[in-house]
Amino acid sequence: MNGRLAKAGLVIALFALFAGLTLLFFPKERLVYLLTGRLAREGVTLCFKEISCGLTGCRLQGVTVLTRGVPVAKIQNVSMGIDRVTLRSVLPVGTVAGMVKYRVDRAVFHPFSGTFEATGDFGSLQGRVDLLKRHIALTLIPSGRLRRGGELRGVMAFDGKRYRYESDF
Repeated sequence: MNGRLAKAGLVIALFALFAGLTLLFFPKERLVYLLTGRLAREGVTLCFKEISCGLTGCRLQGVTVLTRGVPVAKIQNVSMGIDRVTLRSVLPVGTVAGMVKYRVDRAVFHPFSGTFEATGDFGSLQGRVDLLKRHIALTLIPSGRLRRGGELRGVMAFDGKRYRYESDF
């Protein structure tokens, strides 16, 4: 019985080692181009000035986001790792800049847990997306500027300190 248990443990350890090495040595640049190809099918194009990849992820510098050929945002840099995607300095551009007057200083998405957080001149935002249950929950602690503007009062519930939003999709 101990022999079978030892063999099972060895098989599990070898599988874990194989999976880890595959993630480590899979060309990360190829993953970036797979992602940009998938976004392009949805009408979103990512144009970037520079890409650099290492063992655990990639970094894109000078990213412009286009929707159906129209620029909507500029991102200073995007870092994609195994367990997170981080955006730094997201600015709306073009016609979107007239509608969205807030910038995002930093946003982090954790794909395995479905959680994200963002900070900017709008305040701080935390949320969770559950793709299996098709549910999203957001909590926004607004900055004084956003609180005075009151742009979200009809969209999100406000309890005096924070905005909350939950929905199924």
